Parts: sequence; C-alpha cells; structure tokens
Amino acid sequence: MVMMNSSMLIKPLLGEDVDIDRSIVKIYSLAALGIISFLFSGYFFKLFLSGDNLNDFLISAVAAAISLIIILFQILFIKDIWRIHLICLVEVFGLFAIFYDKLAGVLMLPLGALLFLLFLLSANYYGIRELKNVLKINFWRVSKIVLPKAIAGSLIFFCFTFVGINVSANKFFISRSNFEKIFSSTSGIIQKFFPGFDQSLNIHELALNMANEKVNESPQFQNLPKAVKNQIISQTVSDFENNISEIAGSHVNPQLKVGEAVFEIIKTKFDEAQAKNQIYILIGIGVALFFMAESLAMPLRLIISFFAYLIYEISFALGFAFISLENRSREIIVLK
Repeated sequence: MVMMNSSMLIKPLLGEDVDIDRSIVKIYSLAALGIISFLFSGYFFKLFLSGDNLNDFLISAVAAAISLIIILFQILFIKDIWRIHLICLVEVFGLFAIFYDKLAGVLMLPLGALLFLLFLLSANYYGIRELKNVLKINFWRVSKIVLPKAIAGSLIFFCFTFVGINVSANKFFISRSNFEKIFSSTSGIIQKFFPGFDQSLNIHELALNMANEKVNESPQFQNLPKAVKNQIISQTVSDFENNISEIAGSHVNPQLKVGEAVFEIIKTKFDEAQAKNQIYILIGIGVALFFMAESLAMPLRLIISFFAYLIYEISFALGFAFISLENRSREIIVLK
C-alpha cells in the first residue's frame, strides 16, 4: 500500500532498520554539493575583500545560502550523525583552506573556522535529536532548529575572516568604490534627518546650499543688503569647509563629493591610528557587522527555508527520497 502526503511518497518499511543510510551515492553527491558551495562562498568572499567588486560579495552570499540549505538537507536525509559531522568537518576545512595564503600570523581565521564547525555540530545534534523524538517529520520545525545555529556560525566565520585578512594585509578595510556604493545606499536615511542632503554634490556645493538656505529662511537676514548676504554666505561656506578639514586632521578638497570626502576622512583617521589601535578598530567593525547581519537572521532564515522547502518537495516528487513508517516500541509506566 502506498499513501500520499503533500506530494511525498510514504512507504511502510516496518521490517527494515530505517536508521541505516542506504544510498551512499546520493549521500556523497549531497556532500560534494555542500563542499562546492562552501568553496564558492569562500572564494568569492576572498575576491571581495581583495578587490572592489560588490558582485563578488553577492555571489558569495548566494553560495553561502545554498550551503546552508545543503546543511539542512544533510540532517534530513542522512541518518548517521557521525557521517554528518565528518561531512561538515570537510566542508569547513575546504572553506578555511580557501584563505591558506592569508594565514601567516593570523589566529582569527582558524578561530573563526573552529567556531563555525562547533555551531554546525550543535545544529547537527539538535536537528537529529528533533527527528528522532517526533512521530511525524515537521520540516519547518527542523529548519527553525538548524538554520539559526548554522547562520550564526557562518556569520562568525566571515566576520572573523574580514578582521583577520585586513589585519594581515595591513590596509584600509574597504575600497573607495565599495564604500561609495554603501554610502549611496544610506542616502535615504540621511535625508530623513537632513532634508537638503544630496550625495551628488561636492563639499563646496553642499555648504553653499546650506548657507543659502540659512540666510534666505532666517528672518534676521531678510532685510540685509545683498552684498552683506553674499558675504555671510561666503563666510559660512568657508567655516564649514574649515571645520571639515579640522575633523579630518588635514586639508580636505572641497571639490570632493560627500561620499568621497567621508571616505578620505575615515581612511585618514584609520591610517593615523597605531597598529594596535587599528586592530581594535577592525575588531569593533567586525562585531558591529556581525550584530547587523544577525539582526537580519530571521528574514534570512525564512527566505532560505522557503527555497529549501521547494527543493525538499521536489526531491520527493522526483523520487530522490521517500518517507517511511517506522515500527517503534517504547516503554510506558502504568499504575497497577
């Protein structure tokens, strides 16, 4: 007899041991996909850190999401937890090996890889325990248990890698083009606090707009002669540009656009800091990046779970796997 449930075949295999892995070829194929996705994620993240192409980061993020889906499938489809642990060890080691040429004197990378592996082992343990303790498999519940740990572990690794590589390279932690792309994406937020802000303007133009707005809207300047107004505007612009240079600690070209000027100020401050302080700055940035990314973990988990569920259903429809019924005996306590 064959029963259907949400397009998934359920076959009674009451006389067989359902805790034994049968299709070793499929297990190895799943492991190979996991290793490849880990390698792609690490390779493109390395390119992103060493270059200035934001597309490399996007490819790395997509590959990381695929690797998280495969981690979830490893727990769902593979019975032997030690085999799952071994596959995770190989996956993390492959990811770690991508950065082999950046390892000299840097402890951040191996520490990040170790923490990532521990998070994956924890996800494996609790995911398998959930599957063993329920009578009916609930994909969404298993996903809710496994993915938060796997996501947190991957974020820790990549944040540690970000800090470690920048410490090793002894360079500014972000390229000008990537900084400007990120800065431009925040212009909407800045405009909520400064309605007249326009990132396409240079420092001089921005100061001039602010000075004109101040003079034209302030009642105390309304009756002043035009020549006096122009003098006040000119002085205001000059003071603004001087203040920017004082903040930077050196002269800032007023013809630079706002994003370029902010980049130059931050880079100058970073370069002036001692090596020890630079490490602390990078660690602080790494911690901030982790918490920013972790704050998005819930929607990220839901998106990954959605695509994972589609693949999960397709795998049953195509006969890649099926659900079997287990004849389970258990002890109960009965009052005499």
